[in-house]
Amino acid sequence: MKRLKFARRGQAVVEFALVLPLVLIMVISVFEFARAWNIQQVLTDAAREGARVAVVGAGNEEAEGPLKAKVAAKIDDALSVAGIDPSKATYTMPGVGDGHDQPATVQITLPHRFLFLGPLMEWTLDKSSLTLRTSITMRNE
Repeated sequence: MKRLKFARRGQAVVEFALVLPLVLIMVISVFEFARAWNIQQVLTDAAREGARVAVVGAGNEEAEGPLKAKVAAKIDDALSVAGIDPSKATYTMPGVGDGHDQPATVQITLPHRFLFLGPLMEWTLDKSSLTLRTSITMRNE
């Protein structure tokens, strides 16, 4: 009986079973937040491309309606190349088409839902997604 009382067989397995869920959550968290960061960078790049189209078009005296359509098409292309559905993004373009020496701003908003952490976040924070936003302002030349 004394021998069984001080036996340590299986101790490592029990410790591993206790630590494994925490390690998995940490590893998955790193991947999920890296993915969200990547999408944020894509949004920033798309807004920059759209703002560039806006200021170049304003310099060519394009009308506001067609210019905004060109900006939206450029943003759609940039998001599609990155594998993001452009229909889920919301664009606002204050100042686009206002003329020379006026700032043109392109703002993009996209809801992002965490795939693996979503249920855990919903359970702990009552929220399984976050909204990614970016804004780029350039001066019309």
